[in-house]
Amino acid sequence: MTERGEPLGEKQAVDLRTVWPNELDFSAWLGKNLDVLADELCWKIDPESVQREVTRGPLRVDLHVLATHPGESECFPVIIENQLGMTDASHLAGVMTYMVAFEARGAIWIAGEVSHEYVETVQWLNDNSTIDAYLFKVETIRIDDSRPVPIFKKIVGPSKYARTGRSGGDPKRNQQVRDWWSRVLPRLASAHPAWQSARSTAHQYPDVHIPDAPSALSWYANVEANSSTIGIKVTGRQKEESAFYFDQLAEHQREIHEAFKGQLKWNPRTYGYATRWITWKNPEPGGFADDPDVQAKAAATLAQAMERLVAATASVACRIPEWNPPPAE
Repeated sequence: MTERGEPLGEKQAVDLRTVWPNELDFSAWLGKNLDVLADELCWKIDPESVQREVTRGPLRVDLHVLATHPGESECFPVIIENQLGMTDASHLAGVMTYMVAFEARGAIWIAGEVSHEYVETVQWLNDNSTIDAYLFKVETIRIDDSRPVPIFKKIVGPSKYARTGRSGGDPKRNQQVRDWWSRVLPRLASAHPAWQSARSTAHQYPDVHIPDAPSALSWYANVEANSSTIGIKVTGRQKEESAFYFDQLAEHQREIHEAFKGQLKWNPRTYGYATRWITWKNPEPGGFADDPDVQAKAAATLAQAMERLVAATASVACRIPEWNPPPAE
């Protein structure tokens, strides 16, 4: 009970398949309740356009809808692929195939569990194509003995710049980000050869796996319009895995700070599917929207910090054991 007021209810997870026994049931419900996604989309779906199990030759998509960008009247097709389990290659193949077959300009993929390799693929679509691609995680909960309530979490989607009405985001902004990384990535490569594999991209968070460390651990860099950061990205297939690796690194926090010669921000909060961040913010202002001379100063400071971060964390990350999930009951 709160100190003053009504007692609080207890949140309980509900198995998706007790609410929707199969994906057809889920698609039927979603087709009538697409407004649950409305606040996260950069276009508006016409509720009268919803079609279920639409076929084209041997292909059959779960939901086919029409959408419009804000301020525009032209409709374009969007496909929606649903699954109640973990994201997998067959559903990804379905998303890609349906986009081509139905000439879609938007795609929504909804899954009960999400693994990081598919997050990166959907992000790649947003960064390198004219498709607005979304990946959502769905779960159901109840409070005490209430009826189940669905919760949709956007894991990946177009950047906020896509809300300008241009499919695939703002081309000017995308080019600015690519130009930034073309200048910065060669500098980061001097910090460690692993960065040589990184390529110029419109994605604001390029990262590289820390060699000989568990696959969940990577160094990352980030750029915003007028600032930049670097750090360690901890990515698990589930929250328990990312928590394990984050806690293992945290045991060496003092050692890392002393070697880095600076303070890192350790954020235990889980983002998206199961990601945690250890971050250093560049004190030198400058980002993708700034003048080249401002960018040059920021890039130099960022590269120097990456050299210190690599030196402070490479050997520590290699000593961290692999996570062993508890046996299924």
